[in-house]
Amino acid sequence: MITRFISYFSAIIVCQFVFVILLAPTWTFLVSTILFLSLLLVEIMPLTKYATFKSLFHQKQLYDPSIYLESAKRVQEALLSIDPPETERIKIVRRCVPASTLGGDFYTFVNKSMRKLDEKTKTKGIVELVDNKEDLIGVTIGDVAGHGVSSALVMALASGLLGRIGLNNRSPAVILQRANLDIQKFISHSQISHVTAFYSTINLDQMTLTFAGAGHPAAVLLRKDLTYHLLEANGIFLGMYPDEVYEEKTISLTPGDRLLLFTDGIIETSNAYNEAFGTKRLVDLAIMHSDREPDDLVEIVFEQLYKFREGEIQRDDQTLVVVDIK
Repeated sequence: MITRFISYFSAIIVCQFVFVILLAPTWTFLVSTILFLSLLLVEIMPLTKYATFKSLFHQKQLYDPSIYLESAKRVQEALLSIDPPETERIKIVRRCVPASTLGGDFYTFVNKSMRKLDEKTKTKGIVELVDNKEDLIGVTIGDVAGHGVSSALVMALASGLLGRIGLNNRSPAVILQRANLDIQKFISHSQISHVTAFYSTINLDQMTLTFAGAGHPAAVLLRKDLTYHLLEANGIFLGMYPDEVYEEKTISLTPGDRLLLFTDGIIETSNAYNEAFGTKRLVDLAIMHSDREPDDLVEIVFEQLYKFREGEIQRDDQTLVVVDIK
């Protein structure tokens, strides 16, 4: 570049000398200047194009929303790729298929040991307590209203809150109530209207399932004899009212039971005839394939959802969690 610049400058000096002899001084300056600028322009044009491209590339990085959406998607995928707890007595399989780049569905799993004081004897006038430790597993599923960046932010918040609060509390109703207070403060300043959630605590020592719901579709408990229960509990969406109270229920478990938690994107999937997939079809699939591993059941359900849509687009996130009690 420098060598060429010197060559061009030398050529200009020669031209100036010639033009001074043959032409008027004004023409000499004008022509030499035009020649210099022309040669310089030819030389730096490729560099200018490169610089312009580089500038546009950096502007794209700074202002193109797709780059940020892709980054947010990777963060969300990391949240949903957490490994569920697995012991000799329980197996959990989960899958979430967002309808767009960023989804609002989530699940959390908490493996916790909690101490409990139990009454040892019932001698009149004497109360003797014993310190017992219980191993509990918390399984939560939830759905943030809407889609996009706002939903993804609230999804991360709700998932983290329910996981953290669930780690230090045994009662699903209390966990939802405390999470509701924080979520309500946050979404009151956002475009998100509410969050649904279903929280369940599995006590493998006592073989019980305690649960509470916040406007979320009822989970299904499929028994080994192929009867089933819809786990319904009263409670409005998280984030609606700060003083909401959630109903809590407990049901017994037996080895061979299978628990299904899902979001409305599963049961509200519709086909070209505007017919919903429904809870009944999901339960029928679970009964029909009760002898299959939970991984297989999850695969079958999503295959059937795809076939049921008959080419219709997926309009909502679809999440399914299957818990086997061994």
